[in-house]
Amino acid sequence: CSSDLIFNLIQDRWGSIEVDVFASAHNTKHSTFFSRFWCPNSSGVDAFIFDWGAFFGLYVPPITLIPRVLRKMAYCTARGVVVVPEWKSASFWPLVCENSGEYCMFVKDFISLPTNKESYVPCRNGVGIFGTEDLKFNMIALMKDF
Repeated sequence: CSSDLIFNLIQDRWGSIEVDVFASAHNTKHSTFFSRFWCPNSSGVDAFIFDWGAFFGLYVPPITLIPRVLRKMAYCTARGVVVVPEWKSASFWPLVCENSGEYCMFVKDFISLPTNKESYVPCRNGVGIFGTEDLKFNMIALMKDF
């Protein structure tokens, strides 16, 4: 989960986010957000049932959902910012980057994000790595437009 610092960095670069797609009442950065489970003020449960082509979204999915998120964005021709770890050996990486090392053509721009723990919101249960220690890997924000 990104902090206000990262959210502001993204909006300063690419414009106003309309929906925080993978959030909760604990970590949302926008008044309009989709959550995994019901929570106060959620605009909907299970983001995958909505048409992502209708808004400019912020997508900070759990790592295991990154491939599904990238496929759904392509299916809906969605515009938005996806935050992912820069893990070139990850199974999702070919969905982000060509064999040549260049980003796929639907990645219009990107920024490297801070790795210090203060830039991320810790999980409520305290067991996640985000927000509890400085990251030992890079995170990137990809502005995607299909």
